[in-house]
Amino acid sequence: MLGWSPPGRPRIPQLAGALIAGSLLGTVLVVLIKGRELSRFLEDSHYLASFALTAGVGVIVGAIASLAMAGRARIAVAERELMRTEAERQKLARQTAEAQLQVLKAQIEPHFLFNTLANLRYLVGKEPGAATRMLDDLIEYLQAAMPRMRGETSTLGQEIAMCNAYLNIHKVRMAERLAFSIDVPKPLLDVSFPPMMLITLIENALKHGLGPLPGGGRIDLVALATDGNIAVSVADTGKGLAADAGSGKNRGVGLTNISDRLAAIYAGKGRLTLSPNSPSGTIARIEVPLDY
Repeated sequence: MLGWSPPGRPRIPQLAGALIAGSLLGTVLVVLIKGRELSRFLEDSHYLASFALTAGVGVIVGAIASLAMAGRARIAVAERELMRTEAERQKLARQTAEAQLQVLKAQIEPHFLFNTLANLRYLVGKEPGAATRMLDDLIEYLQAAMPRMRGETSTLGQEIAMCNAYLNIHKVRMAERLAFSIDVPKPLLDVSFPPMMLITLIENALKHGLGPLPGGGRIDLVALATDGNIAVSVADTGKGLAADAGSGKNRGVGLTNISDRLAAIYAGKGRLTLSPNSPSGTIARIEVPLDY
């Protein structure tokens, strides 16, 4: 359609023309309001020059005003477009994080359940008492895990309960090869925390840290609140980091997913760091804003 422009976008020529015409009309009205005849201005060169000067000043002021208004309108449009672009980017980031979470869940659930059931079948005939303890821990784990896998939010207490049951199940299987502790202040248990991240760190510590060592090792899970953030670390005494494991591209799928999800969920304010433990092993640390 001729003469149409997108809503919210200033039409500069029309705006400038209207303001300049308004300036001219305003000049004429001023002359008439003062009780002077317009014809006298047109016939007398002295008055005509005065009228032309007044009209010229009005046109210049009108043109400047039109440019200022157009500039402000353009800034407003640019700000709205920037906000819309940022909202779309954040929406895409959330969708990506959700998709990665679904992949992560698919990786964890079948692998863990099948291994646990296979261990249960073995223990039922060999060590019924251990089988009963493992079955109790499996039930506790599933009760904690299933709501988290269906939802997008969780609390630190719910994630800790799931990790505790998970470690107890592996404790039955690994016996003396696994020792662990969990230290979380009670006030932090109700704090919001992203689901299925800690369990991934625990799984990594077991599989890549303690698993390769004949004597196993220890895992310590600790949570602290500091400087407006909550930091949860999983420290193991296992094999330790590879030389390039600290860089993002060499972290593996599970840890890379955690880093990407933290960046998307907390707009760059959440992070995952890996560092060597002493005397051996790895410390994986998730840090997120306490009140987000």
